[in-house]
Order: sequence, then C-alpha cells, then structure tokens
Amino acid sequence: MVDTGYWRESEDASPPGTEEMLRREFTRRFGDSGWTIVRGMYEQSLVSDPLQREVAIANLDCDLYVSSVQVLDHLLGNRLLPDGAVLLLDDYNCNRANPRFGMRRAMRECFARTDGFYDYSEFLSYGWHGRAFFVHRLGDSPNPDAEVGA
Repeated sequence: MVDTGYWRESEDASPPGTEEMLRREFTRRFGDSGWTIVRGMYEQSLVSDPLQREVAIANLDCDLYVSSVQVLDHLLGNRLLPDGAVLLLDDYNCNRANPRFGMRRAMRECFARTDGFYDYSEFLSYGWHGRAFFVHRLGDSPNPDAEVGA
C-alpha cells in the first residue's frame, strides 16, 4: 500500500452538530426508541456496542476495503441479515469499479467466507457510485430443488 497523503484522520468526520441533527430527525420520524446512533470507528464500535438484531436494510458508507470487511464480516458472521435483506453499498463503484479493490473486493471475499450460507444478487444502482443488493440466506432456508419425500 502506498500512502499518498489523501486520507487524513478525521478529515471526513461529520460536521459539528450532525449527531444532534440526526437524533432530532430520527425522533421526529421514528419516535424515541428502536434506533441507536453508535459513534466511533467500525473496529471499535462493532465490539463496544455490537449489533445483535437482524437488519432488513443496511446502508454501508465505508469508503475503504478494510472498513467494508469489518462491517460485512460482522453482519454475515453473526447472521444478522435475513433472507431478502437489502445491502446499500455507497462506494461500490469507487476505485474505478475495479473488483480487486474496495467494496467490490470486500463483498466477494466476505460472502465467500460464509461457505454458501449467504449469497447476493444485484438489485439496483444509484448515482455513479452506489449499488444495492438483495441478500439470500441459503444456509437455513428450504431448498426447492431437494427431492420431496426422499
């Protein structure tokens, strides 16, 4: 890896007041329960405040390969995505959409580590950068190809 100096710590941090604005908006739209804002980098926040319930829609704005792997491994490894869940990958087409980098690489590698328990299929594109996928939970769902009564 080459350090080009492009990424700097806290450079892309949310502007001051963002968390309070989100709290107000979420409370207005969803009430004051059933959601949580977790601050911090994925490597710490996924451990300190781990998600333990299934997620129907996950919006990943991870920017980089490493953070994408951290989040996907957490969701897939803990089986937090039900059949039919939607993954929104905001940075899927970054890195010139090269499958050897970023979210494209992370998706391929993380789903492969599930040994067939999970699969995914393309749903839709949004903007030049984003792609949405349906998640298929094959490991514990009925197989219509299995012989009936065998």
